[in-house]
Formats: sequence, C-alpha cells, structure tokens
Amino acid sequence: MNVICSHTKPLDLENGIIFGILLCIATCAATFCNVLVLTILIKMWKKSASNHILLSLAIADVLVGLILGPITVLQLFDVEISKDCTANFIRGYFLIFLVGSSLLTLALVSYDRYLLLTKLSNYNKYMTINKAIFLIVFSWVFPGLIPITKRIYMLYSILCIIMYTLPLIALVTFYLLITREVRKREKDLFYKKYNSSKKYCPAELNIHSDAEGIRHPNAESFRKHFIHLKLAKSITVLIACYFACIFPLNIWMFLELIKVEYSRHSSNIFYLCSLFLMQVNSCINPVIYFSKQKEFKKKFKNIFKRRTSATPPSD
Repeated sequence: MNVICSHTKPLDLENGIIFGILLCIATCAATFCNVLVLTILIKMWKKSASNHILLSLAIADVLVGLILGPITVLQLFDVEISKDCTANFIRGYFLIFLVGSSLLTLALVSYDRYLLLTKLSNYNKYMTINKAIFLIVFSWVFPGLIPITKRIYMLYSILCIIMYTLPLIALVTFYLLITREVRKREKDLFYKKYNSSKKYCPAELNIHSDAEGIRHPNAESFRKHFIHLKLAKSITVLIACYFACIFPLNIWMFLELIKVEYSRHSSNIFYLCSLFLMQVNSCINPVIYFSKQKEFKKKFKNIFKRRTSATPPSD
C-alpha cells in the first residue's frame, strides 16, 4: 500500500473529477497552441536573439501542458496515484521547474522588448545571440536545480524566494519603463508624422517616394518604430496576464514555503484553481504576442490553408 508523503498534500477531492476535466481541456489547448507556435517559429526561423528567447518561452509553455497538466490530471482521476510519494515528488519538481522557467523567460522577453524599443539602432550591441543563450540557459538551469536542494531547507527557501521575487521585480520594472517609453515614442511619432506629412505624406507609415523617385528615410524609421511600439504594448498585456494567471500560483507556493496552516481541502482547491489559470496563461501567451507580428499571422493562415486544400472534397 502506498504511503502518503509527509511533505506533500495528496489531491484527494470529492469533486476532483470536475477539476480533472477542466485541466484536461486547458492542458490540451495549451499544448496545441504552443506546438503550433513552435512549428511556425521553426518554419520562419531567423538567427536572432529575440527568436531564441521566444522559442524558449514557447517550449516552457509546451512543457507546462505536456508534463505538469497530465501528472495532475492522473492524480485527480486516481486516488492511489495521488497518494504515491514518487508521483508527488515528480509533480512538485516540475511545478517549481516549469513555473520558474516560465517566469524567468517571461522576464527575459520583457527585457528584450525594452531593448528593442530603446536601443533600436544598436540593439545587437546590447543583446547578442551568445548573451541571449546564456540568459536562456540560466532561466532553465536555475529553477531546475532548486527542487534538488529541498533537503537543505534554508538554502531551498532562499532560492525559492529569489525565484519568486526576481521575475516579479523585473516584470514590474520593465512594465513601467516600457509604458513610459511607449508614451514618449507615440508623442514623437505623432509629431514627426504631422511635420513630415506636408512634404511626402507617408500613408500609414509606409515608405514613399516623391516625384523624383527619392525614398525618404524618415518614413522607414516611422514604420520600424510603429512595429516595435505594437510589440512593446503586447508585453504590457503579457505582464497583466501574469498577474492574473500565474501570480496566484506563486502565492500558493509561497504559502507552502512558509508553512502557513490552513485546511488541506482549501490548499488543494487553491492549488488546482491556480494551476488551471497557469494553463490558461500558456494558451494566451502565443495569442497575445504573435498576433502582433504580420509574418507570424501569415504563416499561421498558410498552415490552415494547406490543410483545407489538402482535404479531399466530399461527394
């Protein structure tokens, strides 16, 4: 007979099947959306620091759907698995690992967007591919090592607190910086567009030529800045989704860390609701971010066009 581990709380709920069904739906949706994102990213791959970071974020969201969701669903559907020490250890390990890697990667995305917005002319100087790869590796290795230190409680607690607070501070900081920069750039673009409209009227910030065929560089800079402003705004939405969908799970993990006493039933409900929201966030991330990129949307439409054209007509 399996022994209930003293350091874990088994997911034995009367309405556990309902939570299991909801998690199944969210898990399947998160996995499908992010596998689709990975497919498109690979097809339109360009060797750049930003693409490496986006690939890391998509992989983190895929693993949340492929690993953390199914383990939790199995424990909800089978009480014996819920009481198994090994299953609880695996679930606890991937909970810390995947939540940490998702948060650190999201903070890295916000940092990258800030650099693209403020250092557009010399972005490659501040964010090289090697630097991006180093930060990505840190975003995966650091949270992956934390559960291993669980036997040394003081070290484990310090590392967990760093993992919970570091991305939060980074996200809030870059949110404020990006918001301030977006407002400043929007004013500058409006002023430049108004002053330049009398000369060559760049329609919707596209490059125009005058009667002599001379291309005006200002119009191209308008277009680039406009694109990066749209991407920067998407980061503010991603950060808002973090506070709505992932922050509750961070609170649950922090309460578990400091060993706040409350009923096991309430703890399980809180955990499952927070995990469901995290799966929802994994579905939302690709929609929010990649919907702002024309090339990505074009590839997305092409995939479904090919599938439609490949389907033989019914008699």
